[in-house]
Amino acid sequence: MEDYLNALPFANDLIKNSKLQGEALIKTRIEKALFYEVSSKMKESKKDLDFVANYYKDPNIKKDELYGEYLYRISSWFRQNGHINKSIVYSEKAIHFGNQNNYGNLEATGLLLLSDTIYNEQINKKKTLLNKALSIWKKSNNYIHINFMYSSIASCNIARKKITQHKNTLIQQFLLPKKIDYYNSLERSYKDKSNIYEQQKNYKKAL
Repeated sequence: MEDYLNALPFANDLIKNSKLQGEALIKTRIEKALFYEVSSKMKESKKDLDFVANYYKDPNIKKDELYGEYLYRISSWFRQNGHINKSIVYSEKAIHFGNQNNYGNLEATGLLLLSDTIYNEQINKKKTLLNKALSIWKKSNNYIHINFMYSSIASCNIARKKITQHKNTLIQQFLLPKKIDYYNSLERSYKDKSNIYEQQKNYKKAL
């Protein structure tokens, strides 16, 4: 949270620069929208997202990967503000746009958002979407997102008390290549492992 708050003044200074145009301007606006969203400044976040939406209304401007990022950012914004149906619409648009244009990150992020919005209480359906997102990120060797997907799938298994299945997921997670910063990801993994042992009443190993 602190990092986002520290980044906002810098992003706002960039916007004031008249030389900031095109892709660089849109990228900054999308990042600002994210910074505001996580800071619970929803009106400010929506203003930046509306700017991006208006930018892409120009028929002479190609809808590129940043447009796809806008789709899942606005989906997230609607979700955070309780507009679930609109969030679903834009998640599905991000999935379709990513799939049609070979932007795997967009498709996978859309699937992740959709899984949390529609199927948060339907574990099997949620896992189906998470596994699909995982397979997409595996193709691009996106290890940070791969690790996050394994943790999310493992959390689904805990919710259903499928301990054996959860163990197998964690094993795969620990075998990931050492190409990412493990400090944060392993902390979550160890917590998940501890939850398993607690459910098995193996309190010594849970510590």
